[in-house]
Amino acid sequence: MFQTNYAILMPPGCPTLLVHKSGARSISRTKPFEQDDGGELNMLFSKVLIAIASGATIGFGIGHFFVPRAWNWYSYIDVQATELIIAVRAINIFFSLSLVLFGLINILLIFGGKSNRYSILVVLVATSILWSVRVLLQIIYPQGSTNIVLQYGMLFSFILIWLCYLIALYNVMAQSNFGQQSLRPDSGQWPSWVNVCVADRLWFRAQNELIA
Repeated sequence: MFQTNYAILMPPGCPTLLVHKSGARSISRTKPFEQDDGGELNMLFSKVLIAIASGATIGFGIGHFFVPRAWNWYSYIDVQATELIIAVRAINIFFSLSLVLFGLINILLIFGGKSNRYSILVVLVATSILWSVRVLLQIIYPQGSTNIVLQYGMLFSFILIWLCYLIALYNVMAQSNFGQQSLRPDSGQWPSWVNVCVADRLWFRAQNELIA
């Protein structure tokens, strides 16, 4: 419920405006002032999970650039199979760069402050699918099978990253106003689309009566 000293204004084509009796204004694209402590904690928890998973994803991506040389991949390929060597190198670079970019995009979206719930969900779904496939592949066709510690260490790491993304995805899907925040009069965060809307509508002069 909104506080009683606010009037609710809804100009056509504009977001909800709240005008205080004192003249101060507040604005929100969603439901202002309804984010409770549980929602804030849920958002913070999701951000921590995404930060951990994305940091690990970036780390795997950077590390994978050096895997062919570290494990001497090309010594197992006929030196005359030049096209195969080029293909393996290209695939590894593409894969490694993809991991780094997926991790960076997730971090930028969740901490950048300019994303919305839809964009966060799209990238989280794509990243969750990517790691779901990687976990399945490690179970069905385990990598590092010559060293049981390496094999199950990789599986544990992949599952941990996958779970972090999956739990964060569930939290974002469950919270309809995730990533959106109310702009209060003292926040100083008035985006340009608000100013344009207000200027065009002249603050919607046909105002509703102030709620007593």
